[in-house]
Amino acid sequence: MLSLDSTYHIQGIFPKQNPARSSYHTNYRVHLPDGVLSGELMAPERRKGYKPPVVLIIAGSGPTDRNGNSILGLHTDCYQQLAQELNSQGIASLRYDKRWIGESMNFKGSLDSLRFEDYVGDARACIRQLRTDTNFSSVYVIGHSEGALIGAIVSHEEKVDGFVSLAGAGFPAESVLRKQLTQSGLDQAGVEKNLDSLKKGKELYISSWNNYDPAREISKLKVPVMIIQGLRDLQVDRADAEKLAAAAPKAWVVYMDSMNHVLKGVPADKRANLSTYNHPQLQLYPDLVPAIVSFIRSRKKE
Repeated sequence: MLSLDSTYHIQGIFPKQNPARSSYHTNYRVHLPDGVLSGELMAPERRKGYKPPVVLIIAGSGPTDRNGNSILGLHTDCYQQLAQELNSQGIASLRYDKRWIGESMNFKGSLDSLRFEDYVGDARACIRQLRTDTNFSSVYVIGHSEGALIGAIVSHEEKVDGFVSLAGAGFPAESVLRKQLTQSGLDQAGVEKNLDSLKKGKELYISSWNNYDPAREISKLKVPVMIIQGLRDLQVDRADAEKLAAAAPKAWVVYMDSMNHVLKGVPADKRANLSTYNHPQLQLYPDLVPAIVSFIRSRKKE
C-alpha cells in the first residue's frame, strides 16, 4: 500500500517484501587510466534462469567509503545495509571506495588535483563494466547526497534502466554551501568570504562541482526516475526534492517522514538525529528499501 501526501506524491508505506535466502559477495575492481577502484559486488545466489537487476550505489561527499563511513568521523554502515537489504529482495549491488579512500588508494596525482568530473568518470566506468556482465538483467543507479548529482549525470550519459536520487540536493554547489556555512554559525561576512574563494576557483574540486545544476541534470533523463527525501534530513530538505521533482515531472517522489540524511529513522531532536551519524548498529529507515524495490520491480512490468 502506498501513502500519498497532499500533492499526490508518494509518501510511504510500502509492502514487506519476500526475502531471498542466500547471496554471494565478491571483491570488485574497475581499472581506470589513472588507478583502480575497489569495491564489493553483492548478489543473490545464482540460479538457473534468473538474472537479477544490479544497482550501482554512488556515495555522498567527502572521504566516504563503500559502506557509508568516513575518516572524518562518520560511521553509519548505511551503504552496506542498503546493499544487504536490496540483496535480500533479489537485487544485486555494487558499491565502491571513492578514489584515494579505503582500498582505492592506488591513483596517480593527489587530492589537490581532484575534480568533480573525476567522480563522474569513476561512476561511468562502473556502469560500463556492469553492463558487460551477462549475469544481470538490468542496471540501475542510486546516488546518495552529492552522489545523486553524479548519478544523474551518468544516467544521462550511459545506458541505465532507472535512477534513484537519494537525499540529493536540488540546487548548485554555491547554494548548498551557502546554506551549510550559514548553519555552521558563520556571520554573513564569513559566508561571503568563503563563497568568494569558491567563485575564484581557489578550491578546484568545489569550483568544478559548482559547474553543475542538479535540477538541470535530472531534467535531461529519459529513464525512469525516483526521488527520495527524508523529512528529518539536516543537510538536504523538502525544497531540494521539490526542485528536482519540478525538473523531472514524471518521477516517483517519495517522502520518508522520520528519515535523516544517513538514511536512519530519528526523532525530531537535533542532537538525537546527529547521534545516528556514529551508530552503525541502527538499521535503515524501514520504508526505504521497500520503496526502492517497488520502483525497480515496477520497471520490469512495463
